[in-house]
Amino acid sequence: MRLQPRSYSRVTLENLLKKRKKTMEEFMNELGIVSYESLKNKCENMGVQPPSEQEFMNATGNSALPKYSSPAEGIVVLLPIEKEEPATKNDIESETSSLASQKKKKKNDTSSAQ
Repeated sequence: MRLQPRSYSRVTLENLLKKRKKTMEEFMNELGIVSYESLKNKCENMGVQPPSEQEFMNATGNSALPKYSSPAEGIVVLLPIEKEEPATKNDIESETSSLASQKKKKKNDTSSAQ
């Protein structure tokens, strides 16, 4: 008797996500997937058929995923830090005088309450 390989239809990622009651966006956010290639690799590892590129683009079109950031792949893109103008001498003096006046008010309020 000869064994012949059977051809099984592969489960699609879409069907698997429906069974898990998740959307494609949620799945990609959880795993940090931002490129179609990484999605194909993940699907291959899971043994499911990946979605088409158009379905991937539809899922990422409205997503808040950064364009190049992918924590799962070790790529994290940080936004630039906004630099503040250094404080001038006048700014420092005005802040210290306002703090001193606030302290005086608190002392006067506590002493008058007693």
